[in-house]
Amino acid sequence: MRRLAFPSLASAGLLLVLALPVAPALTGCDSSDPVSCDAGGELDIVDTTPEGTRLGARITATDCVYLTYEGRLDATGEAFDRNERAPLSISGTVPGFQQAVVGRRVGESVRVTIPPTLGYGARRRDSGPLGVEIPSCSTLQFDVTIGDTAPPSVCENR
Repeated sequence: MRRLAFPSLASAGLLLVLALPVAPALTGCDSSDPVSCDAGGELDIVDTTPEGTRLGARITATDCVYLTYEGRLDATGEAFDRNERAPLSISGTVPGFQQAVVGRRVGESVRVTIPPTLGYGARRRDSGPLGVEIPSCSTLQFDVTIGDTAPPSVCENR
């Protein structure tokens, strides 16, 4: 297992969760929400790819990719979203998810912990497909396996 840590981008001005719009100005904060999140926390990425996995092409920010993932609240471990082989446009995901996936290769698996500043920040998300609300200032955790890239039209039609 390889662990990669990235410093918080506090200074930077999945289907339910991953396809929701990115926070205004990528800060993770919504100026209409009176709650303000602590800017601390780091993006934490652990490579969980099984030994001997055959890897393919590198993922770019503009790719449409088939992903298998489960998103959980870091504080409780409660799953709020999961999908198998969901086609997603990487550019339409939260900044922390983009940073975790871009540059990886088809076939890789990662566990990524996303601090609020790289996720949804102070914005609360209503319950999604699994009936779990994402509270303001939540740290998110995803287990992700990167499948094949898909034609852009697959993601455009979603």
